[in-house]
Amino acid sequence: MGASMVNDVSGLTTDPKLADVVVEYDCPIVVMASFKKPGDHTTLEEAIFASELTIDRAIELGIPEENIILDPGVGKWIPQRSFEHDIAIIRNIKFFRQFGLPLLVGISRKSFIGSILNAEPEERLYGSLGATALVVGEADIIRTHDVRETKDVVKVVEAILRY
Repeated sequence: MGASMVNDVSGLTTDPKLADVVVEYDCPIVVMASFKKPGDHTTLEEAIFASELTIDRAIELGIPEENIILDPGVGKWIPQRSFEHDIAIIRNIKFFRQFGLPLLVGISRKSFIGSILNAEPEERLYGSLGATALVVGEADIIRTHDVRETKDVVKVVEAILRY
């Protein structure tokens, strides 16, 4: 159907046949750190542990490690999550590099930005760009709603880090 990557926010916990499809088509999969349901971790330590379990789950289901992309799971996926939990993940994003996998971070217009700015999703562009600037150099893929603006931020931050 033309898809070249799968993005599974459940960390392979909800659709038992998804791993079979990924293996059959030998395509990359983004797996979000999850214990039993999407984003069901709160603390940084839980996010790291959920990441490890999610990666192990993917490998046990036959997905080659080179096809796995890790998403640490920023966002208010469960009621127990607060904006401080997301901030802890973002501030410590480097710890997710320990798994040796490409890292995808989805922070665009997330609820933690709304909590900080007291803003609705359509008013969170500048907050999203600020948070994005903090993960440049650690994240391999940044999921965004605002491609042009995010691309500009990444380009400027990368240039500053390079020189």
